[in-house]
Amino acid sequence: MKKHFVKNANYRRFMTAIARIEARGAEESSLILVYGPPGVGKTRTVNHYGAMHDAITVPGMQDMNVKYVRDCLKDATGLDPRGRWAEAKAFKDYFAEHRYPIIFDEAQHGLSHNAEAIEYLRAITDHANVPLVLVCHTSEAKRFARKDHQATRIGQVCELEVATLDDCAQYIEELAEVDVTDNLRAEIHTQSKGRFRLMKDALATVEQAASKLGKATISLDDLKGVRLCEDLQKKLEVTK
Repeated sequence: MKKHFVKNANYRRFMTAIARIEARGAEESSLILVYGPPGVGKTRTVNHYGAMHDAITVPGMQDMNVKYVRDCLKDATGLDPRGRWAEAKAFKDYFAEHRYPIIFDEAQHGLSHNAEAIEYLRAITDHANVPLVLVCHTSEAKRFARKDHQATRIGQVCELEVATLDDCAQYIEELAEVDVTDNLRAEIHTQSKGRFRLMKDALATVEQAASKLGKATISLDDLKGVRLCEDLQKKLEVTK
């Protein structure tokens, strides 16, 4: 299986949100909320953008506070000025000079302590005029709407969705090292339920089968009755 990043519909949705936030009118609306169910490529999508723009990532943690954020930024930037004022100024100047976006993964944890962690990061990105990308699961997204002060600062909301059959076909077309027939592509989409993480597992199964069979083209007939991928989250839910 090839390793490159597939610029699918979710990536295009995300980049549209980025373009809109960069063209925004209000400087204080630098936040983009990105959310979606497990397996749709949230982390992979924002990390690809981050790698292209040298973004700095802050990983959210339960009960995190501003000190944790400051430590993350000091580690990422190499800055370590003495004094709170000097430290805040140094971060703002650094991001304004380098134009690095900030990605805040598991951003719902930043809502604790009256959202002080998000406010601290927002002050930096507003000053530098760069995006602050907040990433979370679908079930957590609604929590941001409950915080009026945060909700009004969100300039774009981007929902990443499960893959369509066309998305699945593009994914296979770009990554498969063997030819996969249309009926098998449809089966991969069905079994994965449009989740890219499971599509990747299914494609690995297909390629292993093709190698064992010595085939350059593989069809659904070659894999009848084979479980191509396993939704472990669903399995865990059943065992609860």
